[in-house]
Amino acid sequence: MDGQLVDEFISCRNLKEVWYHWVLLWRCGRVIEVLARDEGACFGVGMSFYGTRMDPAIAANVKVPVLFISGDNDPLCPVSVLKDIEKSIGRGSRAVIFEGRGHGFAHELPKKMDMQSRLSWS
Repeated sequence: MDGQLVDEFISCRNLKEVWYHWVLLWRCGRVIEVLARDEGACFGVGMSFYGTRMDPAIAANVKVPVLFISGDNDPLCPVSVLKDIEKSIGRGSRAVIFEGRGHGFAHELPKKMDMQSRLSWS
């Protein structure tokens, strides 16, 4: 998603009604960029599955909580970076790290895994 597409995505004001203030960007590091640039407060929460090339420098500009889901063996999204971003954003953000999983692990999860207990977010 380039800068112009980020601007267009943010400008969709009707997303408030349709998405109940959510921005959900799968397989993408741009969730931080979109939320940091959300001057109109269109979004109330973000979620990112196995992000790629997230920029921790802009995380402090994010004004809503973000749920990060990643594997501890993801070479494109190191746990240390996620933890730094989680701390920088604050506001109830949370990084859920799955042990022994790499990039794109969500497509490989066993059906019996108790996802609800792992992802409960309060």
